[in-house]
Amino acid sequence: TVVEMQQLQYDVINIQARDILPSLLPHLPDSELKDRLAQWDYSFDTESKEAVLYQRLYINLIIEVFGHEKAIGWRRIIYLCTRGGYSNMIMTLADRVLLNEASSWWHGRDRGDLIQAAYERTMRQHELTWGQFNYFRFSDRFFGRVPAGRILGFDSGKQPMPGCAATPFQGNVYKTAKHQQTFAPSYHFVTEMNTRQAWTNLPGGPSESRFSRYYKSDLERWRKGEYKALLADAR
Repeated sequence: TVVEMQQLQYDVINIQARDILPSLLPHLPDSELKDRLAQWDYSFDTESKEAVLYQRLYINLIIEVFGHEKAIGWRRIIYLCTRGGYSNMIMTLADRVLLNEASSWWHGRDRGDLIQAAYERTMRQHELTWGQFNYFRFSDRFFGRVPAGRILGFDSGKQPMPGCAATPFQGNVYKTAKHQQTFAPSYHFVTEMNTRQAWTNLPGGPSESRFSRYYKSDLERWRKGEYKALLADAR
């Protein structure tokens, strides 16, 4: 149905976390963090704090496993964990290692010890919501990065981004050099083939003029997962 398709486009359940986390939990010490992750619904909505806890635990474990001097090395693995989107392909392969206790990538080290080391590093990091951790800015290419442009509204300020690379709603935020890159839905469109109606939203508005009231008229709909109905002229 139309409603089900709209819900699918805004689905922020992390299927990768659903596969990985159950294998990590038995190795975590009894604690509030473990209890919270055990009860977590794998949602990467902007208000979730558990999403950040999982993401940090996962990244810290990747660093423990692959930052070893006999593996990729800590400089390279930190770069891959924090930079360009191509690293997602490598992370997908890394997930297979995390689930394989017999993998040679462990280099004879105890899997449980490495998971606990990642846990201890995670516990030392300041708690945030996913929206505080994963955010971006709508910035005009020419004027958004200068003070006058910000004053005139060419920079939106921080915008929380739901989802991640492993959710149907692809909410990816990367930084390459000094440039922020986002990979997320730029247009939502749902229709039924037996009607002349469609439901849409987009992160912005139908006008490119900053001083038009339609410049960002759809932004709130895009953020909240709401759609506007469009009806084609019957002529």
